[in-house]
Amino acid sequence: MFLGDVEKQLTPRAFALLEFLMSHPDEVFGRERLLQTVWGFDAIVISRAVDHRVAEIRRVLGEDAAAASYVETVPGLGYRFVHPVERG
Repeated sequence: MFLGDVEKQLTPRAFALLEFLMSHPDEVFGRERLLQTVWGFDAIVISRAVDHRVAEIRRVLGEDAAAASYVETVPGLGYRFVHPVERG
């Protein structure tokens, strides 16, 4: 993937998560829904896999979780993509 003119590398699962969030800008998704949709399974226990992939996305994009400009944490609810999305 490219951010501006710079190529960025994400793991396949992090890329799938980012792609899903970008396709639903400003919508909040909880961990369970993301696990069902992106990972393809129901969580029997709360999984931190989503949190780890969000941290990877933020690291690769150079984003600070406290001042999110791409993936925002909505306390008690989940995550949402907040950056403007240009459809091409």
